[in-house]
Amino acid sequence: MTDIVVVEDEKELNDIMCLYLRDAGYTVSGCLDVRRAYPTDWCCGRSWCS
Repeated sequence: MTDIVVVEDEKELNDIMCLYLRDAGYTVSGCLDVRRAYPTDWCCGRSWCS
């Protein structure tokens, strides 16, 4: 099955999304900040990651 990273800064919404995806059988990691979701070298220079 697919691994999913949920990036949502509202903790309650993040938790709900992760719960539903886990219940559907996915491996899920929740992250509250895009800078923590991706390696620094991957997102450097992107406007949403500065």
